[in-house]
Amino acid sequence: QKKKEFRRKERELKLMNRLQGEENIVTIYDGDVYEQEDGIDIIIRMELLENLASYIQKKQISSDEEWRKLVIKIGIDICKALEICEQERIVHRDIKPENIFVKKGTFKLGDFGISRELSDSASRSLRKRAGSDIYISPEAFNISSKVDNRTDIYSLGITMYRYLNNGMPPFLENIDYDAIEDAIGTRLSGKAIPIPKKDNGQLWKIVQKACQFNRENRYQHASEMRRDLEQLRDEEKKLEEKVKLEKSDFQKLGNLGATIESDVSLWDMELDKGATREEKKIEQDKEEIQTGLELDQLMKELS
Repeated sequence: QKKKEFRRKERELKLMNRLQGEENIVTIYDGDVYEQEDGIDIIIRMELLENLASYIQKKQISSDEEWRKLVIKIGIDICKALEICEQERIVHRDIKPENIFVKKGTFKLGDFGISRELSDSASRSLRKRAGSDIYISPEAFNISSKVDNRTDIYSLGITMYRYLNNGMPPFLENIDYDAIEDAIGTRLSGKAIPIPKKDNGQLWKIVQKACQFNRENRYQHASEMRRDLEQLRDEEKKLEEKVKLEKSDFQKLGNLGATIESDVSLWDMELDKGATREEKKIEQDKEEIQTGLELDQLMKELS
């Protein structure tokens, strides 16, 4: 058993070295595996990262819109990591929040401890179940089934679902052991996953497709899922910019209206002033005419 664990740790280091330098995969600079009396130790030197839970807690996300943006970003970045895994013929088998890390706003996939390369023997049977039951795919739960890259797509979908559903996985309402077991059992029975609380639109459709019970109905490649997420992100960004522009135009229109109203008021004031001046001129003219008449009368009298 100790030798088996030693080989597993060595394999993880080799895999991480192969994947070194990829933007969305945790970088391991170097490491070594040591056999101790009470077990196996692995010492690694890796890039400085923040775990996903800590990152989310610091962000203090309050609106559904912010949650949706976060989920889209997580999905895109981890899909990129899974594309690399697929190219290297690696199945991670344990996609979950605890294995997602953050560096400067970029999400990275780590912990390849139970990953497997897709050889004929590995794809036929894993001999024992691997992964976390809350996120595990139906075929990975069944130890006699083959697994491939689509099992990672499923687990990513469940991870994304949680953040769209107030932190709860499918079918779970209360956090206790029996409720968790029941929720997992319901999901793995093939029952359709319910709509999450924070989204019922296009993002939900993407997550729903990733989490299909039958893997033939899922995204067949992470690149397909990433493209849909990027398209959704771009569409929502355009819509957001359009709304901002319309809001800006409305504000400009409001400012223009205020300016026009101010100009009209000034114009009215000027008209009032003009009217006053005109009235004074008329009165003056009247006085001049009266004076002229009086002068004419006086001249007549003198003559």
